[in-house]
Amino acid sequence: MGINLPTGYQLAEFETLASTNQQAMQMAQLGDLGFLQDAPLVVFTKNQSAGRGRNGRTWLSSNQTLTATILLSSKAPKHKVAQLAFVAALAVHSTVCEFIPTDKHKSVKLKWPNDILVQGRKLAGILIESCTVKGHPDSILAVGIGINIGDIPKDGDFSATSLKALEADTTIDQALSSMIFNFDKYLDLWSDGAGFAMIRKIWLDHALGLGGKITARLPNQSIQGIFESLDDDGTLILRDEADKIHQITAGDIFIGHI
Repeated sequence: MGINLPTGYQLAEFETLASTNQQAMQMAQLGDLGFLQDAPLVVFTKNQSAGRGRNGRTWLSSNQTLTATILLSSKAPKHKVAQLAFVAALAVHSTVCEFIPTDKHKSVKLKWPNDILVQGRKLAGILIESCTVKGHPDSILAVGIGINIGDIPKDGDFSATSLKALEADTTIDQALSSMIFNFDKYLDLWSDGAGFAMIRKIWLDHALGLGGKITARLPNQSIQGIFESLDDDGTLILRDEADKIHQITAGDIFIGHI
C-alpha cells in the first residue's frame, strides 16, 4: 500500500539513519525552507541506529519500530512551542486506538509531558527539538516520534510494549500514514497555540495519574503531591502535602511504580 500523507506533506525516506531528528535539522539548516510554509516534511527510516529521548536518554529502535520526524515551521510564540508535545501525543493516541481492539482503548494513557503508556509500559515517545535558520523568521521544529509496532527492544531504560502485544494488525507504513493524518488534524486544531485550550481538554481526558499522587523529579529536588491539572500553557500543576501549588515546566514524573 505504501505511505499516504495529507495534501502538501513531503516524505524523505532513508534506508538507514542515526537519528531522524538529527537528519531533519540538518536538512533544515542546508535546504530551502520555503515549502515548509505550506506543509511539513516527514523524515522517515525503518533503521534508526542512534535514536534519542529526553535528557540525553537513548531511544532503542529496531526494524519493527516506527521512527519518524515531522519537520515544520511555526509562527507560534516561543513559549507555546512546547505545546506541540501534546499535539503529537494526541496524534499517537488516536493512531494507536485505530488499530487495537476497542476494549483496550482506555488502557492507552498519556504521561506528561511526552510519553504514551499502556498499563505502565512505554508504547511510544516524543522528542521535540528546535533550530534557527538564518533568514527564516519562524520557529523550525523537529517533532520526533517513535512507536513500537512489532517486537520490542529488550534492553531499554523503560519497560515497553508494542502494538503487536496489544493485538493490533498493522504495518509500519500503515501506522505512519495514520499518525501523520492525525497529527495534521490536531496541528490544525492547535493553530500555532490559539487552539491549545481544546488540545489541553482532550489530552486531560487521557492523562495518566490525573487527580492522584505523583512525584516530580526536578534537577535539584523531588516534589510529591497531587497532579491537579495543566495550566493554559501546558505546565503541570502539582499541589504538595502542605497545600502549596507548584508549576512544573520540565522534569520527570513518576506515578506509583512507573
